[in-house]
Amino acid sequence: MFYIKTKRNHCIPIEDGDDGNVFTKCPGCGKEFEVDLSDFIVDGKLDMYGTAWYCTKCSANRHISA
Repeated sequence: MFYIKTKRNHCIPIEDGDDGNVFTKCPGCGKEFEVDLSDFIVDGKLDMYGTAWYCTKCSANRHISA
C-alpha cells in the first residue's frame, strides 16, 4: 500500500497519479519509508497495486538468498 502522510500523522491511501510525500512499508520488515512513484513506471504504466517495494536492507537480503 502506498499513502500520503498528513501533518497530523494520518495516512491517506493514494491512487495512480498522485505524487509527492508518498510512503510505503517494507513487506519484509515493516519499515516505513518514502518512495518516488516515478521509479515504478515501466513501459509508461504505473501499477501500484501489483508492486511492493522492499527497504534497502531487505532488498539486499533477498538478492543474497536468491
